[in-house]
Amino acid sequence: MKIVFLALMVSLGINSGLSGADDEALPFAVEIGGQTATCKAGESVGRLVNPVKSNAVIVVTTKSKTIEIKVTAVDANDAQVGATPAWIQILGTNRGTLAETKDRKKIAPGRYRMDVTIDLRTRPKWSPPIPGTFEGMPMINPQTETILIEVK
Repeated sequence: MKIVFLALMVSLGINSGLSGADDEALPFAVEIGGQTATCKAGESVGRLVNPVKSNAVIVVTTKSKTIEIKVTAVDANDAQVGATPAWIQILGTNRGTLAETKDRKKIAPGRYRMDVTIDLRTRPKWSPPIPGTFEGMPMINPQTETILIEVK
């Protein structure tokens, strides 16, 4: 019985990330241009390994019907540069592209911080408009991930 318990503990330790891997999964998976964003141990910001194209496909693993993404230009120290961030809203699906900004402007090459927000609960069929939200439909229980990307 002790051997079975020990084997179980070793197996759980390997499967839970004690195998020495540096990267951790984010609370919900975000894939951009075929790369899944991960974060280093102890960090709260996800990163992509390689640069992505300005029309890269975004896939968010969620059942949420509303995904809102704020794309902000940043410098080498990850501080915001430039004026207005770009907004991408994905409705009724979990898939979109970097080219689908609300203002229809192409995202230029450079470094960006993406704040990906999903709604963890379903909303009522009609919600009263709240200023500053898309289409007057506020998120009921939002969860946000921040990911640093480089666009080529």
